[in-house]
Amino acid sequence: MSDSNYGIEITPAGVKIKDADEIFNERARDWKDAFALKNKSANMDKHTPQGQIAVSEAAAINAKNIALLKISNMFNVDKATGIFQDALYNIFGLKRKAAIPTTVNVICSGLSGTQINGKETANPSKIEDAQGNMYVAQTSAVIGESGSISVIFENEKVGSIPCVANSINRISTTTAGWDGVSNPAEGIAGQEAEDDEDFRRRYKLLVANNASGDIGGMQSAILKLDGVLDALVIQNNLSVAGTILGYSLSANSYVLSVLGGNDDDIAKILLSKISMANQAGNTTVDVVEKESGKIYQMKFLRPAALNYFFNVEIVNDALLPADIEDKIKDAIYENFYDNRVRIGSTVYASRFSGAVSSKLPNVNILNLQIASKPDGGSRSAWGNSIRCLLAQYPATNKENILITRQ
Repeated sequence: MSDSNYGIEITPAGVKIKDADEIFNERARDWKDAFALKNKSANMDKHTPQGQIAVSEAAAINAKNIALLKISNMFNVDKATGIFQDALYNIFGLKRKAAIPTTVNVICSGLSGTQINGKETANPSKIEDAQGNMYVAQTSAVIGESGSISVIFENEKVGSIPCVANSINRISTTTAGWDGVSNPAEGIAGQEAEDDEDFRRRYKLLVANNASGDIGGMQSAILKLDGVLDALVIQNNLSVAGTILGYSLSANSYVLSVLGGNDDDIAKILLSKISMANQAGNTTVDVVEKESGKIYQMKFLRPAALNYFFNVEIVNDALLPADIEDKIKDAIYENFYDNRVRIGSTVYASRFSGAVSSKLPNVNILNLQIASKPDGGSRSAWGNSIRCLLAQYPATNKENILITRQ
């Protein structure tokens, strides 16, 4: 009889398995040896009854080997997924980020002194957009003497649900003195629960998190905070001023650009992770140091939206379904936010062509180009790539996707 390990071997280089044909040949040889003990012969061709027994055994062994190989990979920080990844990264103090809702800055108007109830109250204030999406006030606020106040509302559902400018038009909870709502700017799209690749990306940043003055460590710590959608830290190590990613920095200074998250939480991380000297940004937060009681002013950058536009030309195929344009828009929008386009990144039009082709293989794309428009600016020319600067965060909505048929 064979002394085969049936296709699995644990080595210093890792777990190795044989392919199904090798396993079949070993099982067939064992069966032949067994018959030979009784002075019998056996035709182990795969099409014979006895050959089919070996085929079934080989398939079962191969399935077991693949399962063992997958389990062994779950102990590798570069390959683990799902709850195995959660368990491994939790050793390093990392937890997978939960899904985040879309947020939007809403102007609430009405009588001075009228209370807008936050979600922490028993009867929170809610509003609705033109698409029927419901939003709830994040925190309580009071309408001032001007007759209006700016309040952050969040979608009741999590994920990258679009909220275009001027789409919020209805108050859902009756409140005496609260007369109107509007959103002059589009909301900041949320995101689904952190996927395996994004979680792995944060883990790799963590390796820099041991040194209190390390830029990568600060970025890793900021990305761990609840509500943070994206963050990028850059540093000018030179003795002269310079411009990096479109942002002017004085000599020997740094700046953190961060989307989402709580101002106080971000400021506390800055205080604990790096020297207070030579910070840059457009947001200043006072932080009290626990040990000394001294107040420090921490600065960071809140980026403005850089809106992305898409011009998609497809073959006018009569066999395409009636809702194909909606499906193309969904594919582009989901790709933009599921693998979120990052602050400071260069994104290529080919990324979105691939996303459409992957989800909709029957669509023949003739051309796909992208353009961008900063808040208060003009749209750029159509092209094949866009660079997002440090003071910007990538944003889009389905209304920004133009589809034509040729």
